[in-house]
Amino acid sequence: MKRSISFILSLGFFILSNSIAQIPGSNSNLPDKQSEETKYERYYEIVLENALSEYYENGSFLVDVQAEVERVLVASEYEVVEELPPLEIENLPGLPVIPPGLKATRTSRDSIKVTGFNSSFRLNQLTIRILIDTSYTQEDSEFISEMAGMVANADRFRGDIVTVERKIFPNQQRETTPATTTKADTIFIGQSNDGVELAENKFLGIDWNNPKHLMYVILGLFILAMALLIWALMKKSSSENQDYSAVSEELKNLQASLESDEKPKDELREFKNDKQAKFEEEKMFIINRTVSEPETVAKLVEDLIKDNEDEGLVKAVRAIFSTDPKIIDVLQPYLDDKVHDSILFGLTNIETIPVSEKAEEVTEFKKKLLALKVSKNKGDDDNHLFEFLNQLTNQQLLHLIRGESDEMIAILLAQLSGDRSSFVLQKLDENKRIPIVLKMGKIANIPISIYKKVAAHFSHKALTVSDMKYVAADGVESILDTIDNLPITEQQSFVNSIAEKDLNLAKKIRKYFVAFDDIPNVNDEILQTALEDSTTDELIKALYNSKEPVKAKILSVRPDREKELILSELKNNQEFTSIEIEGARKNILLLIRKVLKSRG
Repeated sequence: MKRSISFILSLGFFILSNSIAQIPGSNSNLPDKQSEETKYERYYEIVLENALSEYYENGSFLVDVQAEVERVLVASEYEVVEELPPLEIENLPGLPVIPPGLKATRTSRDSIKVTGFNSSFRLNQLTIRILIDTSYTQEDSEFISEMAGMVANADRFRGDIVTVERKIFPNQQRETTPATTTKADTIFIGQSNDGVELAENKFLGIDWNNPKHLMYVILGLFILAMALLIWALMKKSSSENQDYSAVSEELKNLQASLESDEKPKDELREFKNDKQAKFEEEKMFIINRTVSEPETVAKLVEDLIKDNEDEGLVKAVRAIFSTDPKIIDVLQPYLDDKVHDSILFGLTNIETIPVSEKAEEVTEFKKKLLALKVSKNKGDDDNHLFEFLNQLTNQQLLHLIRGESDEMIAILLAQLSGDRSSFVLQKLDENKRIPIVLKMGKIANIPISIYKKVAAHFSHKALTVSDMKYVAADGVESILDTIDNLPITEQQSFVNSIAEKDLNLAKKIRKYFVAFDDIPNVNDEILQTALEDSTTDELIKALYNSKEPVKAKILSVRPDREKELILSELKNNQEFTSIEIEGARKNILLLIRKVLKSRG
C-alpha cells in the first residue's frame, strides 16, 4: 500500500513540474524589465559618447538615453511532426465505399510544432538627449543630431526622439560671452527641422557664422579696396599732369598757410625804406644762390667753421638765422653731419636778433659768397634756373609778368637785382606792391619742385609770348640750360616753338642741342667720346624702354663685353623709376653737348 502511494505521489510531482516548465514567465532566472532597459540605455550612451569623441573634445558634451522595452514571447522548443501514411483503398468492383472513421488528410501540414516558449524583451522606443556647450555653432548642432540618429539606428516609425540642448559648460574657453539660453534643438527623426531656431552670432546685422555672409563681406571689402586704388592712381596721374594753373594754386595755398606764421611787421615795412629794400634784396640773393648752388654755399659755411671753429660757427648760425633758418634743410645733404648738427643746435637755441644786426649779417654773408670762387662752369653772376631773366629788358619783364598771380611775380622778382625789381614794382598797381614784397620774403618756404616748375613756366613763356625778342649768341647758353631742366619729352617741342619765333636763334640752339631720340643721327666718333665719361649702370637706365634705333646706336659704339652686359641686364626686366631714367638720359645728352661745344 505504501509503495502504491509513493508511486502515485512521484508521478504527480513529475507531471506538475513538467507542466510548470511550459508556463510562460514562470522562470525566475529571466531578467526583469527595468534591468533590461538599463542595459539598452548604457549601451547606447557608450556608443554615442565614443562617436562624439571622434569629433569634439570630451567635457563639452553629455549624453543621456532613455529606453522603453516591452515583454514578448519567443518560441524556444519545437517538435517535428511526421505525416500519416496515405490510406490505401483497394479497387473493388461495384460502387466506391468510404470506410467508416476515415478523416480528410491535409495536403500541407507543418513539419515543426512549437512545444515551449521563453519570455524576452523588445526595444520599443529610444529618447536620446544630448547637452552641448554654447560655443558650438549651428552646424555643429545639426551634425550632432544627424550623427546620433545614425549611430543609434533611430527609427521614426518606432517613435525615437533625438534632442540637442545648449548649456553653459564650466571651464570651457570661449571667445565671446554666450547668451544664456535654454532653447533646445530637438529633432524628431524623419521630420523637417525648418522650424528649428538656433542662436545666431550677429553683429551689425551680419551672421558671422554664415559662410555666405562672410563671402559678401569679403567681396565688399575687395570692391572698396579696388575703388581706393583707382582713385589713388587717378589722383597721381592728375598731379603729374598738372599745368601752370595747378602750380599757381599750390603756391597760393602754401602762401596762405604761411600767413599765420608771419614775422613781426617791423621786419617788413614799406618798400620806400631803402635799407629794408636792400635787406630783402640781399636775402633773396643768398636764398637764390642756396637753391641754385647748394654745394657752393655749403662749402662757404664749412670754411667759416674750419678757419675758427667757435667764432665761425657763431657767424654761420647768425647768417643763416638772419637770412632764413629753413635754408639749412637745403644745405643738409652737402654739409658734414657734425657741422649740420652744430648749426641746427645753434639755430634752435639762438635768441632773437634785431633787424639792424640781421641786415649786417646778411650783407657780410653776401660779400663772402661773391668773393668765393665758384666752379669753372659758373661765375659770380646768378647762373641758375632764372638766368634767362638777365637777358631780357625791363619792358620785356613787364610783358612777361602780365596776367600772373602775386605769388608767381614774387618768385620772379626775387631773382632780379634790386634796381630791376624796383623798376618793375613801380610799374605795378600800388595795391599789389606791398603784398608782392611780403611774399618775396617767404620764397624760401617754397619746395624746390615748385621752384623749378615756376622757372620752366617763365622760360617757356619768354620764348613763346607774342612780340618777345630773343637775345643773340650770348643767350644761347642760358636757353640751353633752361632746356636741360625740362622733361625729355618736352625738349624737342620747346625748341620747335623757338623756331616759330626766331629761326636764326633756333639754328644756333640746334647746333648744340641733341634730343634723346636724335642720338641715331650723332656721329659715331662724337658719341663714343661722349660716352667714355658715362657708366654702364647709367647706360642701362637710359636705354630702359627706349626706342630700338637709339638702343642700337649707343650699343654700336660700346665694347662687346659691355654690350652683352647691357643687353643681359635689359632682358632681366629690371624696374627703374621715371626719375632715374630721366636723370640718366639727361646726363648722356649733357656729355654729348660737351663734346659738341669743345669741337665748335
